[in-house]
Amino acid sequence: MESDNLVYDQIYGIFKEHLAAVRDWSMMPWTKLDSQVLTTGAQKFETAVRKLGNKLKDKDQEHLPPFQKLKATITGFKDSLPLITILKGPAIKERHWARIMETTGKNLGEINIKTLTLAKVFELELNNFEEDVRKICNEA
Repeated sequence: MESDNLVYDQIYGIFKEHLAAVRDWSMMPWTKLDSQVLTTGAQKFETAVRKLGNKLKDKDQEHLPPFQKLKATITGFKDSLPLITILKGPAIKERHWARIMETTGKNLGEINIKTLTLAKVFELELNNFEEDVRKICNEA
């Protein structure tokens, strides 16, 4: 039982640290957000999950829903970074954000790049519209 609790404690520790990092990044103004910092952070968490997975037996990973949820959360965040990097490009203007909101069906109100945060970008659930968002960014 002690070893099981240790594994759950490690899973929770990584999740809690990831949640805090994402919360900090989410509150940062879009103009000050550094996509390289996000990438480095995501790699750090991915490495921690991989190391924990290596400690666990393959069978244990399948029967540990918290580990699977942690892995999916970290992978989902990492997979969203290329879109964030593209959206940080200097060619992306308010009119492009308006098109993205139209595409996603989510209205964040008037977009102001100076007050936009990553949290607002997450509200758009861009991962569900990746192809459309990439097209809008390429046109920009």
